[in-house]
This record gives sequence, C-alpha cells and structure tokens, in this order.
Amino acid sequence: MDFVTLLPIFMFLALAILLFSGFPVAFVLGGVGLGFGFLGIQYDVFSFIQFFLIIGRIWGSVCENLLLVAVPMFIFMGYIMSESKLADDLYEMFLVWMGPVKGGLAIGTIFLMVVISAMNGLSVAGMAIGATIA
Repeated sequence: MDFVTLLPIFMFLALAILLFSGFPVAFVLGGVGLGFGFLGIQYDVFSFIQFFLIIGRIWGSVCENLLLVAVPMFIFMGYIMSESKLADDLYEMFLVWMGPVKGGLAIGTIFLMVVISAMNGLSVAGMAIGATIA
C-alpha cells in the first residue's frame, strides 16, 4: 500500500489522538482538516484550487436553501422570550399546575416545549428554546 491509500487512516488516528489529548474540538477539526488537506495537495490527491473550492460549495448550498432564512428570527424570538422572562413565567405556571403529579417537572417541561413549538411552527427549534429555558 502506498501513502495515499493510508492517508485517511492516518487522518483518523491523528483526529482521535488530538481529540483525546484535550485540545479544543474546533481547533482539532480545523487543524487536522487543513494539515491533511495540504498533505493531499503535496501528494497530488487533489489540486490546490480544489482545496479552496470547498468553501464555495458549502456556502453555495446553504445560501440556496430558503428555509434557513427563518432561523435567525427563531433565535431572536427565543432570546426575547428568555430576556423578557415570559418563558420563565410560562415554565413556572406549568410547574405549579403539574407540581402534585408524579414526574411533574418533566411533564411541565414537555408542555412548555409544546407551547413554544406551536409558536415557532418548528418542533426542533421549540425543543432547543425550551431546553435552554429549562
């Protein structure tokens, strides 16, 4: 086997060793990607221009997705609900209602997330906001 076929194995080993050594994940992922990208250029796995075209391919597909336009507004709504303490009051209300019931804290949290998901229209965003508040 030549070095080029072993490159993914070395990349995985370097990633595992650096992650378990305690370095921050963002720096490890970026550093291993850049380092092995330059190694791939050095050993003619791909050309130098392909190394920089990946950014355009990633951002191009993100910018074409019109559903992602609403994400900043959902984040802003969650921030406003958190800062105005409206969500905290809503959470307290559900906790008072469900307090006597066994598992009332969990049930109150689920009801809070259901209400926030109904306001959002997206269950995943509601779960993220509700989990942040809880």
